[in-house]
Amino acid sequence: MKLITLKLIPLLFFFIITFTSGQTFNTTQQNLPEGAITRLGHGTIISNVVLSPDDSTIAVPSSVGIWLYDTRTYQLRTLLTGHSGKVTTVEFSSTGDMLASGGEDTTVKMWHTDSGKQITTLDGHIGAITRILFSPKEQILATGSKDDTIRIWNLKTKETIAILRGHTQGVESMAFSSDGNLLASGALGESYVWDIRTGKRVYTLPQGIEGKTSIALSPDGNALVTINNPIKYQYNNAIRIWDFKNPEGSTLFESKSGSSDITGMAISSDGETLSAIIGGKIHLWELSTRIKLFTDSPGNHEIKKIHFSPDANLLLSSDKYNRIYMWDISQGWLDTTDITTIQSKSNIDDLLFYHDGSCFLSRNQEGIQFWCVEKAERTATIPLFEAKGNLDYSPDGKNIVNWVGNYKQIYLLNITNENKVMKKFDLDIPSNYINSVKFSPDGSSLLVWGSGNYLTLWNPNTGKIKVKLQEYKGEISTFTFSPDSQTLTVGSGSGEIVLYDIESGVILKTITTGTEKVSLVTYSIHGKLIASWSKSKKIQLWNSNTGELFPTLNLDMNANIQPVLKFLPDERTLAYSPDINTIQFWDIESRQSLHRISIDKPFSSTFSPDGKVMAHVNFNSKGFISLWDISKGIKIGTLNPESSIWFPLLFTPDGRKLIHRIEENNILVWDIDSMELINSFSGHDGRVNDIALSPDGNTVASTGDENTILLWDISK
Repeated sequence: MKLITLKLIPLLFFFIITFTSGQTFNTTQQNLPEGAITRLGHGTIISNVVLSPDDSTIAVPSSVGIWLYDTRTYQLRTLLTGHSGKVTTVEFSSTGDMLASGGEDTTVKMWHTDSGKQITTLDGHIGAITRILFSPKEQILATGSKDDTIRIWNLKTKETIAILRGHTQGVESMAFSSDGNLLASGALGESYVWDIRTGKRVYTLPQGIEGKTSIALSPDGNALVTINNPIKYQYNNAIRIWDFKNPEGSTLFESKSGSSDITGMAISSDGETLSAIIGGKIHLWELSTRIKLFTDSPGNHEIKKIHFSPDANLLLSSDKYNRIYMWDISQGWLDTTDITTIQSKSNIDDLLFYHDGSCFLSRNQEGIQFWCVEKAERTATIPLFEAKGNLDYSPDGKNIVNWVGNYKQIYLLNITNENKVMKKFDLDIPSNYINSVKFSPDGSSLLVWGSGNYLTLWNPNTGKIKVKLQEYKGEISTFTFSPDSQTLTVGSGSGEIVLYDIESGVILKTITTGTEKVSLVTYSIHGKLIASWSKSKKIQLWNSNTGELFPTLNLDMNANIQPVLKFLPDERTLAYSPDINTIQFWDIESRQSLHRISIDKPFSSTFSPDGKVMAHVNFNSKGFISLWDISKGIKIGTLNPESSIWFPLLFTPDGRKLIHRIEENNILVWDIDSMELINSFSGHDGRVNDIALSPDGNTVASTGDENTILLWDISK
C-alpha cells in the first residue's frame, strides 16, 4: 500500500435539544412477565449491536433480552428473552441462521434468527459470559467468561469439547486463526494462544502484568494484534503484532501510560491497514511493512470510535463531541455534501458498516441511526428508550411522564393508541438536577422543577414551553397546584409563599409567613384555603384569594420522616402530625381538636380518596401497614407483607385496593374490605424503582433496575 493522505467528510451533530416530536418506540407484548400487559422501553444496552451477514437483521443486547430489528423496514421483529439477567454479548453465525447470546446468568443460548425460537442452552460456565466467537470451522463455538475459562463447544452435540484454563482475571477478548485450529485470548495482563484440538496452551504472549489486553486478528489470518493498556503508570502502552505460530512479534507503538492511552483498534478487511486511537488521535499503519502512514485528529477533537468499511476504502470515526467523520483512505475527498442533523448530547457508542458497504449505523443513547454512504445522509432512526427513575400518570391516563433527576432527562410517553406506540419528548433542562416533574390537575400543564430555582411549565400536547415562571430569588423548597389548575403555589426557604399565574407566569401575590423555611404547602379540596408548614414547626392556614392568615389555634407539627399535612374531602377537616407518633385531626370551622391516632414507630401515611381510611406504615424489622377508620379514629386491620415496604402507598380511586412495592422487587395489591393480598406482580430484573397508578385505577406502571416500564392490569 502506498502512503496516503486522509481527507474527511464531517457528519456534524449539533446539540439543539428542545422537543422531539414524531419519534415513536416499538413497545411489545412479547415475552412479558405474568400479569404485565405492556413493556415500554428497551432497557440498558449492554454491549455492541451486531448485524447479520446478509445485513437484514440487527441484534441489540440489553438488560431485558435481545431486540431483533429488520433493517429494511426498521421495525421490531421480536424480543428474545430467556436469560435471567442482562445479555452481555451476542454474535451471528457465518451463515446468519443462528444467533448466540451470553448473559450475566453464566449461560450461552442459541437462537434461530428467522423464527426467534431458542435452540438450546449451553451450561458450564460459573461466571458471566464476556465474549462469544464462532470458529471458521462450522459448528464450533468459543465462549469466554469471568470465571477465567474459555469453553469450546460442538454445536451439533451441544457438548463442551475443551476447557481452556490459565487466565486469572477473566477473559476479555478472543480471536481465531484462519484455519480455526488456534485461538488467541486476552485479559488483564494476560495473552495466550491455544490449540483448541488439544486444549493446550501453545505459548504466552509477553505483556505488562498490570494492563488490560485486547486482541484482534486480521481477516487473512496473517497478523495477530495485541493492545496493552496498563492500569498503573509505571507500565507502558503498547501495540504489538504477532504471528500465531511464532511468539516473536514486533512493536508498532509504545509509550508511557497516562500520556498516550490506546482506546480503540480496527483492522481493514483486506488485512493491509491497522488503525488505532492513541491519545485521542487516529494512527494508521501498513501491516505488511509496519510503516506508519498517518496521525491526525480533526480539529484536535478526541476520537472515541473507529471502523473500516468492508472494501477497506473508508474509515469512520467519532469524537467526544459526538461528530462522525467519514475518511476516504484510497482516493481522497468524497464528492458529497455534509450531513447536519439534530442529535442528543449522549456519546456515540457504536459505529458499524453494513457487510455490503452501502450503509453504516451509529448508536447513541437515543437510538440507532442508519446512514447511506453514497448520498451521505441519514435514512432512518430506530429510537431506543431507557426508562429510569420516577413515574407519573397524566390526569386523563393517556400519558406517562418518566424522568431521572441527575440525568436531566424527561420523557412523555403516549400509551393510548391501539398499537401501544409511545412518543418521546426531549425537554431541555438547563439546571443541574431535576427535583420534580408534575402534571397540573387538569393535565394541561407539565411543571418541571430543577435545582437553581428552575421552574418551567410545558404543554404536554405540543411539547413546547408554555411559560418560564418569573424567577423567584429565594430558595424554592416545595410547590403545589391549585385544584382549578390556575395557580402554582411555591414555598420558599425564606419563609414566603409565592402564588404564580400558570398562564402568564406572573407572581400574583407573595405571602410572608413570618416563619422559617416553608417545607410543605397544600390546598383544601375546593382551593379556598392553603395550609403551610415551616421549619419553625408552625402550621398556618391562608385565604388563597386574599393571602390573609386564617385564624387558628396554635398548631405545632414536629418534623417526621414524611410529615402529614392534608385536607380531607369534607373540606373542614385537617390531618397533620403534631409529633412523630401521632396523627391529629382538627376541625377548621370550629377550630377544635378532634380525635387523634397514636401509632408506634411510624414511617408514612396515605389517605383513601374518599377520606375514610388511612394507611400507615409501621417501620420495624419487616414492616406492616395498619389501616384506620378516620371518622372513628380506630384501627380496622393490618396488612403484613412480611417484607420491607417501599413507597409510595397508592389507593385506587374507589378506595377498595391498596398498592405498594416491597424489598423483593414485587408489587403487591391488597383488597381493603377483606384485608387480603389479591395480587403480587414480579417481572423487573432487580429492584422496582417507582410505581404509579392510572387515574381509572385499572393499571399500575412500574420502573425497574433493568430500565424498562411495565404496565400491570390490576382490574381483575
